[in-house]
Amino acid sequence: MKRTLIMILALSCVVVFTGPAMADQFPSKTITYQIPFNPGGQSDVEARRQQPLLEKALGVKVVVQYKPGGGGSVGWANLIKQKPNGYFISGINIPHIILQPLARGKAGYKTEQLAPIALFQATPIGLAVMKDSKFKTLKDLIEYAKKNPGAVTCGGSGTWSGHHIAYLQFSHQGLCLLARCLKRLVLRLELLAALLQALVQRREFVFRPGQFLL
Repeated sequence: MKRTLIMILALSCVVVFTGPAMADQFPSKTITYQIPFNPGGQSDVEARRQQPLLEKALGVKVVVQYKPGGGGSVGWANLIKQKPNGYFISGINIPHIILQPLARGKAGYKTEQLAPIALFQATPIGLAVMKDSKFKTLKDLIEYAKKNPGAVTCGGSGTWSGHHIAYLQFSHQGLCLLARCLKRLVLRLELLAALLQALVQRREFVFRPGQFLL
């Protein structure tokens, strides 16, 4: 079973570009690129890959900063506190960015407060075991878990993340909770899709396969 994790660059939703004069002056100083997860993970690897490309394209230094916790919500709560001047950007992940406020209630931010500026990656979420594990197939794992309730421990990037949703799909107790969250998730995804479409129409970001421009 695979679920897709989508990574996006985002600015605070209240960013306003005032015209050619401001565009000509930006950027003129270091840009902070926040990653809301620990160093060494996929989000970090992707940010480090982009870092020299961004610095070459923008002509200023780009510093990667980490703000992990709460399945990403700590970092996104920090994002909305920054000045909306374009000098602080953050990686965001779907469904994490939508599920955290839905599930936690007080995640420190609302999805509507963030404005995606570039969609650049989609990756599957897989399930892995130790090489010497007795589980050789997904069927082996499911059958063992059914016969031994509570014996299998599953780890991921945090609660109400793509990993957590995949876990709930295996959990009988999580099915009802998952159904309620997915119903609200559909509404948020529709909102996000409309926002992305609006940004494209306003040409506030350009996306091409293998390339993105701020």
